[in-house]
Amino acid sequence: MSGALPGPGWWLASDGRWYPPELHPNAAPPPAPPPVATMVDPYPPTALPPGATRVFGPGDWNGTTVAEPDKHRTGRRVLTLALTVAVAVLTVVVVHEVTHPVRLAPPIGTAVVVPGQRTNVLPDPDFLTACSSSTYDDSATCVDTTVQAIDHARAEEGVAPLVLPSNWYQLTPAEQLFVATNLERTARNFLPVSGLSDSLDAIAGRAANDGTDPMLEAGGSISTVAGNWIDGYSNPLEALYMWVYDDGLGSSNVDCTRRNLTGCWGHRTNILLPLACTACASGAAYAPSDHGGEPLSYAEVIVESLTPMPYTFSWSQEQPYLR
Repeated sequence: MSGALPGPGWWLASDGRWYPPELHPNAAPPPAPPPVATMVDPYPPTALPPGATRVFGPGDWNGTTVAEPDKHRTGRRVLTLALTVAVAVLTVVVVHEVTHPVRLAPPIGTAVVVPGQRTNVLPDPDFLTACSSSTYDDSATCVDTTVQAIDHARAEEGVAPLVLPSNWYQLTPAEQLFVATNLERTARNFLPVSGLSDSLDAIAGRAANDGTDPMLEAGGSISTVAGNWIDGYSNPLEALYMWVYDDGLGSSNVDCTRRNLTGCWGHRTNILLPLACTACASGAAYAPSDHGGEPLSYAEVIVESLTPMPYTFSWSQEQPYLR
């Protein structure tokens, strides 16, 4: 024997020497180390499959500054929000092509997911290329393309296609904005706004000329107020599309940011505001350019009044032209 037992588990071999337990012929092999967890992105940003989006949870994106998607042609083409009533919801957005860095936005090709919320629908077909980029365009080609885009967006909600009244081309831009708003409301079983009011038209007119939100607060006989403004779009249907279908995070709605989601879908909320319409009214306006020189400015204000307001143009008088 070669000395005393060196330690627990040691064993005496035939050569008279002591060996540690792990060298025993019957010793079990040591367990394999646990696998190292790795995260593999099968679709890096430069290799997304067609139609795919990168999805992050609500807390996974750190707000890196990147370029904003350029869904516009010329001019500012931004949305500004007047949310006097109702808080807007959040959304899921796919950020597409980019041009100029202006504000916080999700990484390119990324969808910022907030469960249960709405998704931007980019115009398909793209009326931004079919219509004029700098002047009012109420041509049949432009209008038809915009209606097709609205129908595409409506189909994603299960809403019936848009059918314009037979006198559409005889309506003024303000009347078109009013009628189109009601067509979006009635398609979802909201009551139509009863008519345009001179006093509210004047408020909308100042907003369109100033390039800002309509300035009106609830009070007195006015119980509810909602207002929208937008510039840079060729006709009221385009403006309404942006308010109703492309107003969430990643859109040109400057009130909707990662750090302030309360402005997301605020324009849509205003258009589809639930109203009793015992005496609801609207004001609408179009200005070829605002005082800042930005082209194609539109504004709309919708109110619920406790007392009837005189109408310069009413929904009832439009009924014979609806199909």
